[in-house]
Amino acid sequence: MSPVDPTDARIAELEGEVAELKKLVAALLAENASLRAEVAELRGRLGQNSTNSSKPPSSDPPGTQRPSKPASGRRPGGQPGHKHHKRELVPAEQGVDLILSVGQSPENLLGRVD
Repeated sequence: MSPVDPTDARIAELEGEVAELKKLVAALLAENASLRAEVAELRGRLGQNSTNSSKPPSSDPPGTQRPSKPASGRRPGGQPGHKHHKRELVPAEQGVDLILSVGQSPENLLGRVD
């Protein structure tokens, strides 16, 4: 048997460590890539609100400004040509009489009349 040179033994030991470290670096790079993908997905979810997703407006954080609707040019209320709906006044003869119970006066019902 030939004696093993200590330098060769040290070189073999260091080459083994280098191989282990290369495996560790590859595993860490893969883990880093998956964590970066997860962070990107979570940031995308964090940026969602009712205007860019299907979430209801009630799920928006407090103080969120709602986008204003563009003006339609129409005035509020019934539009021209719309059939009016209103209740006609009932004649006084068909009205209901107010019956006060004992101890009540019109001032107590309506407040003080000056």
